[in-house]
Amino acid sequence: MREILSQVTPIQPLVNPRGILARSIIDALRTHYELSNPELFRVPAGQSTMNYMIKDLEATYFAKCYLPGTDIVAESEAIYLTELADRHGIPVATVLLSKRGACITRHDDVIISVWSWVSGRTANGSLTTGQAIEAGCALGRMHRFLADHPASRGRPSLKAWMNPDLKGLEHAIGNLTSSIQSLHERDEFDEVAIQTLNERLAQLRHIPDLLESLPELTCQVLHGDYSTENVIYQGDQISAVVDFCPPSPFLISFELGRIAFAPPTVMFSDNWISIGRELIESYLRWNPSVSDADIQSCGRIAILKILRSLYGVENHYLSPGLIQKKLDESWVMRHCAAKRMLEHLEEIEETLSTVVRRS
Repeated sequence: MREILSQVTPIQPLVNPRGILARSIIDALRTHYELSNPELFRVPAGQSTMNYMIKDLEATYFAKCYLPGTDIVAESEAIYLTELADRHGIPVATVLLSKRGACITRHDDVIISVWSWVSGRTANGSLTTGQAIEAGCALGRMHRFLADHPASRGRPSLKAWMNPDLKGLEHAIGNLTSSIQSLHERDEFDEVAIQTLNERLAQLRHIPDLLESLPELTCQVLHGDYSTENVIYQGDQISAVVDFCPPSPFLISFELGRIAFAPPTVMFSDNWISIGRELIESYLRWNPSVSDADIQSCGRIAILKILRSLYGVENHYLSPGLIQKKLDESWVMRHCAAKRMLEHLEEIEETLSTVVRRS
């Protein structure tokens, strides 16, 4: 499957934006913030916002431009979670308030938030053991204080997530495959998509077995998008955890499994299970009250998260994302990771059992 991964072209770095949108953002920065001569550079990251580097005199900032239809109240609540994390000692990017003290600003048709610029980079491929320990530590601390968030007392409906529409998934895969096969000319990604979709169709048979053995699991407010793309490092040290989601309770094991068995680590490290174990053990040192069931189940939940989603390939053919090449790469990466995790499920389960016994 590494050959498939190599066929997806990586995105390019910073691009200098031009056009009406860029001018509107610059006008917003001059009008609502203490920025006198901002220069704007597009940052090729993020699918729900258009992101920019801002250079103003000797200072550098980061700006999010929200897409039409974004729930701005919910985004403000997400910013509050970032500030809450900061107060609990989690390294985060700091939001820059406007002249009127607002964390999100509207100017004509542009809605933006402005942040401190964080030096560093996301993990390049697999997490190192040191990075995994840091990520586990930060997540354990976050889950510990977020358990007291008022929204954590809510009871989310897990019925849809725990009972995925397998017939609907089969139908969606069949439609995508048929539409690709009907193309007059197919490129490299089209061929990769057909292969991975056919494999995904066969993988759906694992979902009932993975769900059947799940115990009752804990829900609370989470970061919401704690992935390797939203943790910025300098070496093995975390510079910032970014892109919190609005507070909404969901499975602890979902967020823990997602980062402990992150697809880039699964695919590009021969020691991915031991790296995941190190991350979870670090998490437990900071959140020791988490239940054994949440730990034991996080590997299965990580696999289920991938198997029940067509995110990336579906976008490619039905509704392209802001940076579709990155979504293409993500689809292939996650698909290959799920395949590898299924092949090593017994080893994952035994490792998690060992962690639970030690804790």
